[in-house]
Amino acid sequence: MANQIILSSCNFLIMHFPKLKGKIWLLRCNLFFALSLFSFFTVAQQRDGLNDAIVEILIEELHLEDQKIYDEFIVTTLHPKDKTKAIVIIPIINEINEKDDSYILDAYILVANSLTGKLQHSTFVKSFTKSDAISLSKINIDTSTYRIAENRDAFAVETHHRTLSQPNPYASTSTALFMAEGDELKMILEKYLIMEFTGEWDLNCKGESTQITKVIKETQRKTNDYTELGVTKVITMRKTYLEGEDCKVEVEKDSIQQIMIFKDGKYKTLQ
Repeated sequence: MANQIILSSCNFLIMHFPKLKGKIWLLRCNLFFALSLFSFFTVAQQRDGLNDAIVEILIEELHLEDQKIYDEFIVTTLHPKDKTKAIVIIPIINEINEKDDSYILDAYILVANSLTGKLQHSTFVKSFTKSDAISLSKINIDTSTYRIAENRDAFAVETHHRTLSQPNPYASTSTALFMAEGDELKMILEKYLIMEFTGEWDLNCKGESTQITKVIKETQRKTNDYTELGVTKVITMRKTYLEGEDCKVEVEKDSIQQIMIFKDGKYKTLQ
């Protein structure tokens, strides 16, 4: 019903104003009426409707082929610091191996006007992520931002991987930071591992696991006019074993502080 109202409204305008034509204009018209109409629905419904419209506008504007888009991992969200902007990730199939169901994805990382869908900043990342024996489970946009320089914020895109093996579980999360520069987006931190879990157990009790997590935070220090980023690395080791009929757990933790500085256009960890 809502879609029919939106489409009828846009067709009415095109019929009475012939200069308003073209697929891009029609998509933007749909988005405009979606903003008006969906304000009467719930926030969740509104978000879904607007995201679809913005993605369609960007796909048309970038002349992307539908069959090359990996729809499952398309992600959109409003910019955490500016709700008039939407961050959009459109994965593109680079390579697929049907024998083992592995694939490599490129990605368009985009910032668009959340009201009109007009593209503002963009980058294309070759071989952005992959899925093989360690499968890609999710791509998401981190809702936190980093003030990396005066009047400059960076946002993070995370990729999550895991195995389906129960005796030998594995999971990881990597992050990449992007900063607007002119009409481009610059990737200023590349595929930085912020979580890794490895383990081995007998499916009953006995086993060992190690989990490494890294939390990135801004510091008050600057290098080359860019904020230094502090990293708290926590290593957690667990060992489980049977004692009589009870499954006991031993846990050891260690933490390391690291610093990342901005050099040659990228953030790098000081050794």
